Amino acid sequence: MLPLGNSRRTSRVLHLVFIPLIAVASRASAGPLIAPEPALTPAEEATKFHLPPGFEIQLVASEPEIQKPMNLNFDSRGRLWISHSYEYPFPAKNPEFARDAITVLEGIGPDGRPAKISRFADKLNIPIGVLPLYDGKEAIAWSIPHIWKLRDTDGDGVADQREIMFGSYDYVDTHGNQNALKLGMDGWVYANHGFRNDSKIRRHGDGEVVLHLNSGNTYRFRPDGSEIEQYSWGQVNPFGSCFDPFGNFFTADCHSKPISLVLRGGTIESFGKPHDGLGFTPAITGNDHGSTGVGGIAWYEAPHFPPEYRGNMFVCNVVTNRVHRDVPQWRGSTPWIESPEDFLTCDDFWFHPVDVQVGPDGALYIADFYNCIIGHYEVDINHPRRDRHRGRVWRIVWKGLDGKGAPPPPAADLTALKTADLFGKLSDPSLRVRTTATNELTQRPDFASELQKQLARPTDGPRRAVHLIWAGFRNGRVPDEEALRPAWPHAVVRANWLRAVAELADWSDQHAAKVRSLLADDDPQVRRIAAEALGLHPEFGNISFLIKLWDDAPARDEMLIHAVKIALRNQMRSEQIAGRLVELKLARPDAERLAEVALAVSNESAAWFAFETSRRNDAAPEVLERSLAHLARHAAPSMVNEAADFVQTTYRNDLRQQLTLFQAVYGGLTQRGSSIEPESPLGKWGTSLASAVLDPRERPAPSWSVHPLTNDSADRPFQNPWGVRNRNCADAAKDVLFFDSIVGGEQLTGILRSRPFVLPEKFSFWLCGHNGLPETNPEPINHVRLKLADTGEIVTREVPPRNDTARKVTWDLKRWAGRSGVLEVVDADSGPAFAWLGVSRFEPALVAQPSADYLVPELELTLAVRLVEQLKRTELLPRVVSLLADPHGGLGLRQAATQTVLRLNAKAGQAALEAIVANPLESAALRAQAGQALGTVNAPSARTALAAALAGAPSALEQALALSLAGSSEGADALLAAIADGKATPRLLQDPPVVERLKPRLNAERKQKIADLTANLAPPDQRIRQLVAQRLANHARSGAAAEKGVSLFKTHCAACHKIGDVGQKVGPQLDGIGQRGAERLLEDILDPNRNVDGAFRATIVVTKGGLTITGLKLRDEGQVLVIVDTQGKEQKIPSSEIDESAISSISPMPSNFAEVIPEKDFHHLLAFLLAQQTAPPAEPK
Repeated sequence: MLPLGNSRRTSRVLHLVFIPLIAVASRASAGPLIAPEPALTPAEEATKFHLPPGFEIQLVASEPEIQKPMNLNFDSRGRLWISHSYEYPFPAKNPEFARDAITVLEGIGPDGRPAKISRFADKLNIPIGVLPLYDGKEAIAWSIPHIWKLRDTDGDGVADQREIMFGSYDYVDTHGNQNALKLGMDGWVYANHGFRNDSKIRRHGDGEVVLHLNSGNTYRFRPDGSEIEQYSWGQVNPFGSCFDPFGNFFTADCHSKPISLVLRGGTIESFGKPHDGLGFTPAITGNDHGSTGVGGIAWYEAPHFPPEYRGNMFVCNVVTNRVHRDVPQWRGSTPWIESPEDFLTCDDFWFHPVDVQVGPDGALYIADFYNCIIGHYEVDINHPRRDRHRGRVWRIVWKGLDGKGAPPPPAADLTALKTADLFGKLSDPSLRVRTTATNELTQRPDFASELQKQLARPTDGPRRAVHLIWAGFRNGRVPDEEALRPAWPHAVVRANWLRAVAELADWSDQHAAKVRSLLADDDPQVRRIAAEALGLHPEFGNISFLIKLWDDAPARDEMLIHAVKIALRNQMRSEQIAGRLVELKLARPDAERLAEVALAVSNESAAWFAFETSRRNDAAPEVLERSLAHLARHAAPSMVNEAADFVQTTYRNDLRQQLTLFQAVYGGLTQRGSSIEPESPLGKWGTSLASAVLDPRERPAPSWSVHPLTNDSADRPFQNPWGVRNRNCADAAKDVLFFDSIVGGEQLTGILRSRPFVLPEKFSFWLCGHNGLPETNPEPINHVRLKLADTGEIVTREVPPRNDTARKVTWDLKRWAGRSGVLEVVDADSGPAFAWLGVSRFEPALVAQPSADYLVPELELTLAVRLVEQLKRTELLPRVVSLLADPHGGLGLRQAATQTVLRLNAKAGQAALEAIVANPLESAALRAQAGQALGTVNAPSARTALAAALAGAPSALEQALALSLAGSSEGADALLAAIADGKATPRLLQDPPVVERLKPRLNAERKQKIADLTANLAPPDQRIRQLVAQRLANHARSGAAAEKGVSLFKTHCAACHKIGDVGQKVGPQLDGIGQRGAERLLEDILDPNRNVDGAFRATIVVTKGGLTITGLKLRDEGQVLVIVDTQGKEQKIPSSEIDESAISSISPMPSNFAEVIPEKDFHHLLAFLLAQQTAPPAEPK
């Protein structure tokens, strides 16, 4: 897999679902999207490089000998192997005519040029990973769609046999194919599997599936093809890997982090995928290196570079045209890269480094995917200037500050050495040479006998000792401490001994005892690796040792702590071991830590331990909630019932907590694929809860509710701005509890509404807050108002005093006394500062005074309404309908009621739904959801209500109503009639989501009607081009301010996108998105369906109840499908409720963003996005 396809992979940008760009170039100092200059010759390009003083760059190979280089590697003879491609990124349709190859270079001289270049294999199909085995008579290579074993049986340097080792792999995304093949010291081949591909792998390409890999992962296999297994989970698009002398395994990646330390069995963060229950493997850098298009990584340990460069990593940045030098700072066993240094930069924007390797000569070799265009989405994939045949490989050597340093020595041919002399290479200062020598030794017929002689000699040097350990392992026996005694004090020796012992299939008691003792080693890396070793050899006796290590671990050594968690999880995967956990008699903190890990273990004993620990230790409700969900998913019904009895007893007087914990149990059972029978103990518990909360005689209506502004977009996710805090009043009252709208940030807007109350003759309250920046005089939009409950008429209002100290407000209400009224506190100012208000001290106390739990009653009702749906208690549906119809209920409650009515019996709530759709005073979000429900009813009055509501509906609501009508043939006719009557714009018939929904219902007559209604409209593409041109021209003179776009980003984009620390990582981060330029960014925003990446197409789910749900599929949680909708909200749909599911050709992003946001705000947001030119700052530590 190449990082370059990931350098800016995108399907379009912005808004609530996300910009599906796999690696937007958050380019610190990157060049233009298309290099304006013509290609340079290799000699000309060489003059454009910049290196630290004392270094020199040399050309090794270029076109026509090679095309686009992909991966580099070396064999035991010191020869350089290059995989290169002409076809990339499009696989050859006929493999017989594929033009890609693997080329071998040997005899590299002082000037970097080889004495001989030969073609080992041709007719390959986008080969990336290449691994010459030993002397190079065999090689393992990736070529679509398999990993192959290539053999040169007659010694002429050309492969004459090809055998499928594993396959076939998915290659829907050729950027995400197999790369960075590395033969580890343990004899396994390590590899990366990349983004989007879903591979079901078989040995020799046939038979049963032996490994299933989805998107970014690492895995390993035996060189003979006998075994294959996953090594780690996660990362988005890993490309490049390396080992350090301690055996730490590092990868480079696009879009998770530029570099990662991979823990075996760990999960690294990626797009939308959950962690494994333990959390993600800790990051080792907070700096994205100026780009999310990173690939190729090498650890430098060789004598050729000066000492300060040893123990460094070199990382290729394909987007910013440079190679970074990363110097790790060790925080215990955790390496940390604070910020990279530029090692190699280039003034030629055609230079794109995609792989880096340390050669056996100690020089640094760099693959240059020489091209004027690197992005596959910012620039048309078929752009005529895309280059297919140029490619270079460069070598960096140290010449000394005076330029007179000796060139690196020629790479030795290790195959020419006698076995005894080859053992001498185990002390070589080059890690590359030592590793290659170790692997070469295993192929010698006298390896075993010579090994015994070598072990009989003192192993005083740590390098030799390390590689003797691995030689012994490869021969079937790991040398013991005594045999390694002179070198044992070196941490690197103990670390490698642990790694080798960990690979043994069976342990002796002596092995187990020694490994446990090393958990207390002086060196933190040794301690971590000892924990990793115990994780591969589960025993009940390991647990107390691992817990002690966790107790003693410094908090900043995050990698050590995570390794302990993985090791503990692996112990508990044994049902027998997990069943004995109660024997440990742990202190409470240790028991709670172990219970935390148990939540990552999918067996009954671990689940029961987690719950029992929570119960015994009176755990916080959120901890109990997690343990209950886990128990419900993995334990026997009797255990779940016992846990439910405990909850009912413990929280007898706390219905809210019972409701919350019931949801945890329900969620776990749903993931398991189980349902709750109405007359079961769980069913009776849930029914009693719902009945109690929904009984209006027992549970009075909530005193306050929160609502979006009436003019809020249906596409905009509503966030409650209202909370409580203490404030001061002008009468010297201090620390009075107020409702205010600053708690969640001043950009949020919304309405706090009281229940109706009988108006007195006089009513007072205390008010504070603002309506804009000081010394400005904007039209005041934040205010408190009193409305008549029956007519909605506003009878009086008051604006805040533009002061943090509250002032008293008194209203004379004699004219309306005795009538029913509603108090509304309105925050309509989305500004970043001085945009809030607060109220308190109502007199007379006809409305509830502020309290921290003011929303609890409505939360209880919302959970109870969900219970009605989940348990299918139709006898409680009338009460749900009444909540739906209540205009004073909060948005969240009424949306839950809408969903329940929709999924149980939409006809029962039809009248309420029609009233909501018809009422322009209702929020657009609620009207859109009610319209969706009416679409499933498909009754004449429902269609009439939907069609009538189109008139005057704002854009986002108009689209939602059209989608509801388009779901049936009768509704389609009603939609066309409404458009013909002028109630809605004909442009709806060009809107991609509406077009998609109409397709199954298009007969000849309807097609003709659509043609007639759209005859006078510009074609969609032309209209978008005109809109882009218009917005581009308007933006230049808009005076837009990037700082004003911050709040708009939070409102419209942050539900799915992240910039720096702001937003959610549902979709790719947008750091550096401004590098696209205004015109391209406008296209991405305004036409999201132009070029939709297959990884980010919308999933359309139709439930058995007729509901259509559209969004981006995130994952499966057991028997539950999780998708994220256009508001960035997760929707969990049990598999048992799904009638059909299909991938759409359209983007899940809204297609009407131009209408959703006022143009003035649009330009502020655009200015903010265009300002995102650089990488985010390093994470603080």
